[in-house]
Amino acid sequence: AADTTPPVLKISRARGYLYHILLTVQSNEDGMVYCGALRNTGSGTYVPSVYQLTTGTGLDGYGTHSVTANTFTQVLVVNLLPSRVYDLYCYATDAVLNGISLTAIGNTRQAMVATASGGDYTPPTIAYVSPYQAIDSLEVTVYLQMSEDGVIYCVACQDHGSGTTAPTGNQIKHGNGVYDAWGKVDIIASNLYKGYIIFQGLAEDTAYDVYCFGVDMSGNGIDGSPAYAIDQTKIDATNRTVHTLAVFVATRFYLMTPAT
Repeated sequence: AADTTPPVLKISRARGYLYHILLTVQSNEDGMVYCGALRNTGSGTYVPSVYQLTTGTGLDGYGTHSVTANTFTQVLVVNLLPSRVYDLYCYATDAVLNGISLTAIGNTRQAMVATASGGDYTPPTIAYVSPYQAIDSLEVTVYLQMSEDGVIYCVACQDHGSGTTAPTGNQIKHGNGVYDAWGKVDIIASNLYKGYIIFQGLAEDTAYDVYCFGVDMSGNGIDGSPAYAIDQTKIDATNRTVHTLAVFVATRFYLMTPAT
């Protein structure tokens, strides 16, 4: 039988920033979620129609994103103004375009969400810089630069032959997850925004993948967190493969001469 059941949509969080609001949503089916903002000046707001939420017509802010069943997804509602209060509403469809009802749209309302009055939400960037790396048998040093003041955190993960998976920024920052060495360095203007991290206690003649995460003084991560939907590709792009040196021990030779 054909699927005629609409999805169930839940909004678990709404957080305001200068020019956008970040919503965390969850649907019980694969599909699309459409969200809109209406400014609330104190007299309340109406429930927007399906047409408005799918097109952005007549809304003060709008955003949409595909969703995977039972997975938290972040939807960015953009084009808002600072120091304003908004009501947020969302509409969801499944993969065969069954949509939630107007009543269900009303139930998604996130009331009186305020945008920020100031702040910096620009993610920093990091790069490896000369001399890039220094390799020893049991330790590796990597040299980095960030676009502004802050902190860079890095991990080294051993490659057992099948490659490695990049950890999340949060895992790198807090030293969670599977890794073989961890380090951090403060980045300041007086050092030309450069620094280095030494990974110690590594195994000799072994390949490692290095991954890094940078956070500026306002708390913005290179992956767009916390103000924007997390972009894991920014962490993936920091991957640098290094290989510790092998230590060769000289063989001892004995010269035997016949007795005379």
